[in-house]
This record gives sequence, C-alpha cells and structure tokens, in this order.
Amino acid sequence: MKKESFLRKEKILEYGKNNNINALGFLKAEPFFRDMGRYNYAKEKGYLSSFVNINSNLDVIEGYKSIICILVSYPNSNFNFPEEQDKKPENIKYGKISSSSWGKDYHVVLKDILEQMAKYIQSISNMNKYYISVDTSPLSERELAVRAGLGWIGKNTNLINKDLGSFVFIGALFTDIEIFELEENDISNDYCGDCRLCIDSCPVQAIDQKMRVLNTKLCLSQQTQEKDTETDFVKKKIKDTRYIYGCDICQKVCPWNSKERVFNPLFKPKREEVYININELLLESNSSFKRKYGHLSGSWRGKKVWQKNGKTILLDFDG
Repeated sequence: MKKESFLRKEKILEYGKNNNINALGFLKAEPFFRDMGRYNYAKEKGYLSSFVNINSNLDVIEGYKSIICILVSYPNSNFNFPEEQDKKPENIKYGKISSSSWGKDYHVVLKDILEQMAKYIQSISNMNKYYISVDTSPLSERELAVRAGLGWIGKNTNLINKDLGSFVFIGALFTDIEIFELEENDISNDYCGDCRLCIDSCPVQAIDQKMRVLNTKLCLSQQTQEKDTETDFVKKKIKDTRYIYGCDICQKVCPWNSKERVFNPLFKPKREEVYININELLLESNSSFKRKYGHLSGSWRGKKVWQKNGKTILLDFDG
C-alpha cells in the first residue's frame, strides 16, 4: 500500500471511534498554546499554581504541522461508582479521592492510546516525527482542545464538551505531516450562559469568574496536592469535604455533567480507591503506599502529602 504524504481526517475519526476515544479534533500546529491573557491575569493576582511551567518560547511546535487532540471520559462522580460504592464506610475515619484519580493513571492510559494512534498513522502515511502531550508538558491541553473545536473553558475553568461534560482527560498528538482539508474550528461557543452553580458551590470561593481562572491558594484540588496547606480556613474546608486528593465539587454541580456517560473501563476504581481509611493511611510506609496506590494518578504527590490531608481531616478546629 502506497503511503500518503498527508492524513485524511475521516480515517483518524474512524480509528478513534474504534479505540476508546470519546471525542477527537484537529488543528494546525501554531503558537497559541497558552492563553496568555488568562495566564497573565492569574499571575498578576497571585493565583498561579506552584506546578505551573510556562513555555513562552513555544519551541515544542518546531517541526510539526498538525495536531490531533483527543478526549477520553473518566467516571462522573455523580453516577459512576462501582457496585455498593455509593455507601460511605461505616465506623472508620475516611477521606475521599477525586474521580480524576480513580483507576489506572490517566497519563499512562492516554499515552498508550496516543502511541497506538501514532503507530496507526505511520502505517498509512509518511509521518516520521511525532510528540505526545498528556498533562506533563508546558502545553495547555485545554487550550488545544478548545482550538480543536472540542469544547469551551467553563466557568469552573475546566474544558466542557457538549456531549461529554467535563469529566474528560485531554491528550494531544503532534504530527509532522499535513492533515487533509484541515479547517479553522469555531471556538466562539460558550454554553455556560448565566449559570454560576460552580462558582457558588465552591467551598472556598476559588473561582475568579472574570477570567475563569482558579485561585490555587484556595482551590481544594490544588491545596490537597501541596506539601503545605495555605491557611486554617482551607484546612477546615478540607476537613469538611474530606478530600485527601483533588476535589470534584465544581464539576459535580455542573448541568453539563447531569447525565451518566460511558467512560473508559480502565478508570473504574475499587472501593478502597475512593474512600481511604485514614488510620491505615497514616501507618503506610513508602513501599506499602506505592504498592496500594502507585497505579493511581494522584499518587504522584506521594505518601506524605496524602497523610498531611488525612491528619487535617482528623483535626478538631473547634478546640
């Protein structure tokens, strides 16, 4: 079979349907990856995460012509609990893990999906060079997904897809060949409207609605990943919500997440991955923690950060 010097979108779309990809879009490799307006606003306000690594030089696009962006659904914590898992543990002190860290580490899952896609594309085209980005590079995958026509940045700051909601992981495959009939996507749509459920439901009021950015000094998802929690106010909210890692609240209340949707089965958790026995957690060694939780994406912060949050949940703030 003669290999083509360009990609046909239809072939890739069909591949995605058959290979656990919930949505797929295309865009040209151009230097727009970071929404600098939102970034500069967050920087000026002092909102930026300690994990932010801005790539202002955008060197990563050199040598690439097209980008394929994918969305893969993970469990919606409103619905997708394993059998009997919606019943909270009795007679134990527990903490919760957000659904973004249920099941197999999404970095591993999406990278494998994109690697397999790259091999397929190489088999039908002259692609030689490719690059995979899954939340571990300086790129903003959310911005890529918007530019690929896969959704909009919601008021909760997450990418929201009209069909899938916001419980989605984003990955991108950079290719060194043209994608046939690549068109500019309409990125003007915003379906949040007047809704502000996420803003009003955030227990720490971390959402800055002006530019749809998070104050990471307050955000529970961010603060449960930091080595040191900022304030007693935030600690109290961690105790109230019982999150040991992450937070689902601003997504759970979003109307675009009001329907159950199919998710990748690799993200189906076990009960003990959703509700963590704090007393057992505080006794974990590094090796036992890795053995029990090392396959979860949230384990990257390590035992001490989880234990810090577990201790916070046990604190008596009225004393």
